[in-house]
Amino acid sequence: MSNNLATEAENILKNSQLALFADSEYGGDLSYSNALNFLQIIPRFDRRKISYSLMKDVENPVREYKTEYDNKLYTVRVTGASVARKNPKTNKVENVLVWPSNREEKVEAAILKIATNGGISEIKSKGYSGYGCYFSIYQIRDLTGMHPTDIKEAIDIMNKSNLEIESQSNAKETLSAPLLPVKYVSAQTGSRDDKCFVIFHPAVMVAINSLSYRPYLYEAAEQHKKSLTKYLHKRLIVRYTYADEGKPYHFSLRKIFNDFGKVPVDESLEIKKLRNLLRDMRISLQELRDCDIILPNFTSVSKRNDEGDICDYEITIQASPNFIKEQKKSNYIVKDRIIKYETIENKV
Repeated sequence: MSNNLATEAENILKNSQLALFADSEYGGDLSYSNALNFLQIIPRFDRRKISYSLMKDVENPVREYKTEYDNKLYTVRVTGASVARKNPKTNKVENVLVWPSNREEKVEAAILKIATNGGISEIKSKGYSGYGCYFSIYQIRDLTGMHPTDIKEAIDIMNKSNLEIESQSNAKETLSAPLLPVKYVSAQTGSRDDKCFVIFHPAVMVAINSLSYRPYLYEAAEQHKKSLTKYLHKRLIVRYTYADEGKPYHFSLRKIFNDFGKVPVDESLEIKKLRNLLRDMRISLQELRDCDIILPNFTSVSKRNDEGDICDYEITIQASPNFIKEQKKSNYIVKDRIIKYETIENKV
């Protein structure tokens, strides 16, 4: 195959991957978004009560977590973003280091929702090329209810914060870039006509190219009050793909809070703090129950270490009929998408 034909074939496949990401096979229903399987559950966002520090007080700007996904080990490092903020007490501008947190996750989810509904594109800007999304601050405000100033700062923080994903395989592969390597935010933000775009982290391109994402109802997942509940809901969407009557889902409390970005799994915890985490988990599970995602009969069983001390809890849940129905619909869409792509691939 000549270079020209090879390039043409590559472009056809790339365009088809983007088209499938924004596929109207959802029945033209714009209430859907896509959850990126791997990125959806790894610890990328800071869940501490205060996700920022004065620059002068920061010893290490990098937060590091280890996680496991499909029996492979990864190290995830997130570097905080330097932001100038006015101290309301002193009225002085101070340099603050901010790690992406719940607010940034909310804005990212809204941008991916717009991308799923047709905003996705291959964008070239400032010498950087990648998959990105065209949108307006007005659209993000409409989806999140956030003030334009908060939206713009969230985008700025993701543009300045670096996400590094290192595979712990023999090859020690590393993928590193800002969460949003390129951003353009119109000066006239907040109106229906403002023009903005971002280019996503290269891991998003990997997910799209490998068709590693699942459709989900955006408002159903974003309606929850607690960020942990949102995280659990989306984790179930991408991991509990076999949901059915009589097929429970089991997970470790410590692993969830590790991947949620709150407490590293290797951090030693006193029993009081561990039980506080279990309490928070139960509150979120009750919220999922009330939203008809899981059945009321969830359970927790304590796990003990070699010394006989409680070190973890195994949680077991059952999917509701409503969640089972949505997962089966998503499974169909995922399989159909693969068939479509393989058909295009065979023709190129």
